[in-house]
Amino acid sequence: MKKAGNMPRRKTTMLKRVLLFLVLYLIVLALSILWIGNISSYLFLKIPWFLALAVFLGLLAGVLKAKLKDTTGVAAPVGWVKRHNSGSFLEHWGTVFGLFLLVISGYLLHAKASLFMTNFHFLGLFFTLLFGCYFLADFFASRKYNDLLPSQTDIVEGTIKKYLFRAKWNDAGKYIASQKSAFLAFLTLGIGISITGFVKLAGILWRIPVEVIKISTVIHDIAALLFVLMVIVHILLVVSVRLHRRLFRSWFTGIIPESSQKTETTPAVQPKVDSP
Repeated sequence: MKKAGNMPRRKTTMLKRVLLFLVLYLIVLALSILWIGNISSYLFLKIPWFLALAVFLGLLAGVLKAKLKDTTGVAAPVGWVKRHNSGSFLEHWGTVFGLFLLVISGYLLHAKASLFMTNFHFLGLFFTLLFGCYFLADFFASRKYNDLLPSQTDIVEGTIKKYLFRAKWNDAGKYIASQKSAFLAFLTLGIGISITGFVKLAGILWRIPVEVIKISTVIHDIAALLFVLMVIVHILLVVSVRLHRRLFRSWFTGIIPESSQKTETTPAVQPKVDSP
C-alpha cells in the first residue's frame, strides 16, 4: 500500500519540470525578442518557412507524445489520481503563452503599427502554432475526442443551465461539461482567427481583393475580442469556483484528490420512474 508521504515527491517532480519549462521558455522568448529587434524587414518575408517549421515541429512532438508513455515512474499516492503530465503542461501553457503574445501585439498593432510589433505578432504566431499543433497531433493520435469534445447535453445541461439557471448537474470523467464546452468555443474562435489571419497575411504577399481583406479583418478582430472575453470568464470561474481552483492546481502538481474528480451534485434532470 502506498503511503501519503509519496505525495510531496510527485508534486516536487512535476513542479521542477514546470519551473524548468517556464525558465527555458522565457529565455527563448527573450532571445527571440532581441533577435527580431535587430531585423530590418518583415520576418515572414525574411524567413518564409518559419511558420511551416513551427507546424512540423509541433506535429512531430505531438505524435511522439501520444506514442510514448509517461516514464516519470512516480505514481500518485493513495487518495490522489494523476491528471496531467509535463507534456500536457506544455500543450496548455505553451499555447496560452503564444496566444498572450498574439493578443498583446495585436492590440499594440491597432494602436500603432510598426515593423517590430508586426514581427512580434508573427513571433507569437510561431509559438501558438508550435504548441497548438503539438496539442492537435496528440489529440488525434491519442483519440481524446470523448475526453474533450462536448455532447449536446454537456453544452445545454452541464454548462448553460448549470451556470445561467443554477440547475444541478452531475459531472463525470476527467473534464467537466463546462470545460468541454469552453474547449469547443475556444477551438471554434481559434480556427476563425487563424483562417482570417492567414488571409490578411496572404494579402501582403499576393493580390487579394480589398473587400476580402476588410471582411477578414472585421471577423478577425471580433473573434479575437470574443476570445479575450472568454479568457476573462475562464479566469473568473477558476478564481470563484472551488472545484475549478483544485483543477487549476493540478496543472502544476500533476495530481488531484480523488474527491475532486466528481462533483457532489445531482443531475439537472432526474430520470422518470414508472409507477407499478
